[in-house]
Amino acid sequence: MTLGEWIDRRELVPPRALTERLREAVAAAPETGQPVPDAALEAAIILLNSLLRGADPSRSGALGLLTADALMTYVFESAADEPERLEALGAEAMRRIAAAAAAVPR
Repeated sequence: MTLGEWIDRRELVPPRALTERLREAVAAAPETGQPVPDAALEAAIILLNSLLRGADPSRSGALGLLTADALMTYVFESAADEPERLEALGAEAMRRIAAAAAAVPR
């Protein structure tokens, strides 16, 4: 199952604007056939890197941050059936978030 398919099958549907941004973020991430948690992490990090480079303080920027946050939530929600992966996914997510923040020019 792809990340897009997993998101479409969720019972809780986010507001339309967030759903549209989620679809954009998923489309911007390369489809590599990786498991849904890994694909969600990749999409979140790609979006986060883009947001950090653009530093948009507007409402649109806020929606981007909410989208990245939703994707990070999906990382762990989709991994709930594999609890043995949660610790490693958490460590990987933190490492990649820190790397994204460290790469922002000051």
